[in-house]
Parts: sequence; C-alpha cells; structure tokens
Amino acid sequence: MKLYLEKLYAENFFEKEKNKIKAKYAEKKKELRERKKNIIAKYKQKLIDLKNKKTWLNFSKEQVDEEVADKVNQRIYERINQIANYFTEEIELLEVAETAELKKLEDAKELFSKSKKVAAAVIISALIITYANSVYRERKKLIRKKCSKYTGEKYKKCLKIQKVVSLKKRLEVLNKETFRCNKSTDPVECKARVHKYALKIRDKILNYAEDIGVINLS
Repeated sequence: MKLYLEKLYAENFFEKEKNKIKAKYAEKKKELRERKKNIIAKYKQKLIDLKNKKTWLNFSKEQVDEEVADKVNQRIYERINQIANYFTEEIELLEVAETAELKKLEDAKELFSKSKKVAAAVIISALIITYANSVYRERKKLIRKKCSKYTGEKYKKCLKIQKVVSLKKRLEVLNKETFRCNKSTDPVECKARVHKYALKIRDKILNYAEDIGVINLS
C-alpha cells in the first residue's frame, strides 16, 4: 500500500509538471501567432490602401507610375513573407525548447520509476521541496501586481513584505508535506533533508524581515 501511494504521488506530480510545461509553451505560441496575425494585417491593409489610391488616381485621370506601384507592392509582399518566416522560426524554436523540457521531465520520471527504492529518502524529500518551490513560484507572480499601486521606497518595502509572506507560505508547505517522509525507506534521512532546506528558507525570511523591521515568523 505504501509503495502504491508513493507511486501515485509521483505520477500526479509529474503529470502536473508536464501539463504546466505544455500550457506555458501553448501560451507563448499563441502570443506569437497573434503578433504575426496583427503585423501581417497591417501590411495587407497597406496593399489595400495602395490599390484604392491607384483606382482613385486612374479615375481622376492623373498619371500613375505602374512600375513604381508594382515595386511597392512587391516590397510589401516580400516583407509579409519575411514576417511569416520569422514567426514560423520562432514558433519552431519554442517547440524545440518545449520538447527538450518535456524530455528532461520524462528522464526524471524514468529515473524515479527505475529506482530500486522508489520511496528513497532523497527522492521523496526532493519531491516535497520541488512542490513547495512550485507553490512559491506561483505566489511570486502575484507580488508585483500586489505592489503595483506603490512607487519608490514604498514599492521596494512592499516587495520585501510580500516576499516574506511568500517565503512563509513556502515554509508552511514544507512543514505540511513532511509527513510524506513517513512513507520513505528512511524517514529520518528524508525529514533531515527537508528540515535542512527549511532552515535555509527561514534564514531568508529573517533577512527580509530584519530589513523591514519585522522579526515575528509566526
């Protein structure tokens, strides 16, 4: 039963990380496609404007230099092709990066599954620490947003306060998830590793807290 729970925990972790990676690159590719669409639309509008201008000039009996107009058209088409090729290459680079990141995750998953001691202290403690770090990263994204209403020194102080709050949350997650070490083949070693990492987080909290005049860690 213990082994099953550990495998289930790991499978869920790797699946979540995989989905995060895919979602991240999907969003980046979507942004590139939107930029490509908007930029090309502007150049296509130039072609329409040029065509309308030529029609009006012909209607007004004014002389039109067809050769110049054709050259302008050609340059615009060339520019559209250049833009399309640029964004195609950028999207391909993102796909390469996504594949590489997924491969690293898959290698880590394979290493985990092939381990003779699936619930080894080092693996379980690493999973706990990685999970706590992922929670911290998510909270960090909100810090600048929370402090955006301030400027100057107030903004800097707000950032430090929010970092303390986020680090406390990270520490809270570490302490909460430590129970998973009980499923390890060496619970004492597992808890020692997590505790050692928690002390580093606590030191960071102290440094920030002292800087802003707040010592209470509760």
